[in-house]
Amino acid sequence: MYDLWSLFGLRESPFFQDTLAPGSPYPTELFVGRKAESDRILRHVASSPSSRQVLHGPPGIGKTTLAQHAKGLLWEENHIVRWRSIAVVAGQRAPALLVDILASVHEAVLTARPALSKEEPMEAARGLIRSFRQTSGGGGISVLGSGAQASTQTHYVRPVEAGVLQEAWRLLLEIVNLACGKREADGVVVHLNNIENLTSSDSMEEAARTFRDIRDLFLVPGLHWLVVGTSDETLGILGSYPQVRSIFLPSHPPLAPLSADDFLGLLHARYAFLVEKKNREIVVPVEDEAAVAVYTLFRGDLRGALRTLEQGCLSLAGLTEGEPVRPLRYDEILATLRPVYEAEMLADLSATMIERMREIAETHGDGVTQGDLKEAWDVTPQRVSQVVGQLERRGYLSQVGLDGRAKVYALTGTGRIALGLTRSAG
Repeated sequence: MYDLWSLFGLRESPFFQDTLAPGSPYPTELFVGRKAESDRILRHVASSPSSRQVLHGPPGIGKTTLAQHAKGLLWEENHIVRWRSIAVVAGQRAPALLVDILASVHEAVLTARPALSKEEPMEAARGLIRSFRQTSGGGGISVLGSGAQASTQTHYVRPVEAGVLQEAWRLLLEIVNLACGKREADGVVVHLNNIENLTSSDSMEEAARTFRDIRDLFLVPGLHWLVVGTSDETLGILGSYPQVRSIFLPSHPPLAPLSADDFLGLLHARYAFLVEKKNREIVVPVEDEAAVAVYTLFRGDLRGALRTLEQGCLSLAGLTEGEPVRPLRYDEILATLRPVYEAEMLADLSATMIERMREIAETHGDGVTQGDLKEAWDVTPQRVSQVVGQLERRGYLSQVGLDGRAKVYALTGTGRIALGLTRSAG
């Protein structure tokens, strides 16, 4: 038995979807493109003692990877960073988010300036973080010696919330002053990732209130913020309250897809990085034209395109055994994956839903709003919303833009392959 990727002269799959990070198997040196976006982030950080960058766009477009790349550039310019982002979770409220921010800053400073470990704010931060996390699932927590207790049946009562916010806030300020005082560092970078998760189990209003409650923290000198999420939810959270909107918006355009040339550059950088032996010539797994065609089919969704290229290669493993290894063609990849994706679609969706998908692709290939679908299908807005929501959740439909305030949707590459509607990208 052989390893598929070694046939091409590679150690492993070049189509991985992991985020780049220093110290990980895939370093930030593999980052390709987005120079204008990277320069803008650095320019904003350099122009203010406190900056707020919003990286938003559709899923899979490379928002988190851009944030990781920017952190690497800022680290080189004497900023303290934590390579792991703060993973925002569903329903998170201000005290819990603030403690996570405190933990992130503490870890970043501890790693960059270990001599500060025994300073009072650092030790106090460790105590608060440990105490909060040990009790946040229920039971009581005493903050600042107040003795106030949280009910085992509910979230923290207001006195405890206020105590956590007050103490965590104080410690953050003191730790930032420690790290950045006397020009030890030029700032601390805080990366909040996937903030759309805040809306997963609660309303947009509740999610927006979480940011409103820590609004002044975003203005603290020495802290520089990278806030990352999908466009609708991110702009909704940051735009709901004027006091938050005024410091975040409207100066942040959505992240555009990588160009086809940059996508090819990304793949070839990975090929070179993953070469199995220095003296062995690489055979690219997929023809460049095929890779671009798949990427075009996925409308800039990097994750979707990479996943499909990898699945195509794995599905065709061994089929050319005995022949010289060569790059795969676009038609080979689609012919192999079409029955696989079609079978998944038939298992996921009813015949009616599949017919709705086909109508969207054939009649509204460039994009369609829910209003358009209501007129075309002659059903209630609620039913249209249900169909669109189900197709989105299953990965067959995605938002591709806005028409005024109305969301514009189109079939994903996965949906088009499953239906055999791929000639336009060939």
